[in-house]
Amino acid sequence: MIPLSSPTSVLLAGGGSAGHVSPLLALADALRRRHPDIRVTALGTQEGLEARLVPARGYELMVVPKVPLPRRPSADLLRLPARLKAAVDAAGRAIDETGADVVV
Repeated sequence: MIPLSSPTSVLLAGGGSAGHVSPLLALADALRRRHPDIRVTALGTQEGLEARLVPARGYELMVVPKVPLPRRPSADLLRLPARLKAAVDAAGRAIDETGADVVV
């Protein structure tokens, strides 16, 4: 017996502004039209437009921590490496949890 393959899983990263979320949703919609059984998951933050628009369009949203880049030298700049590591770790977990075949 030939094992059944699971649907392709795609993880789309982007968010913050409509300039990032709109293309993400357009790609997700195009993928779903072409491959109705595809699993599309978006990766973004809780603070961006994606937190509202992605679920409203019917896609799962996995969140990563927002990492603002300090504009001036400050104590926040010292916390940047740890914040970046936390965001990268969260993205890695999202890839693992979704079993993503493709990440965009």
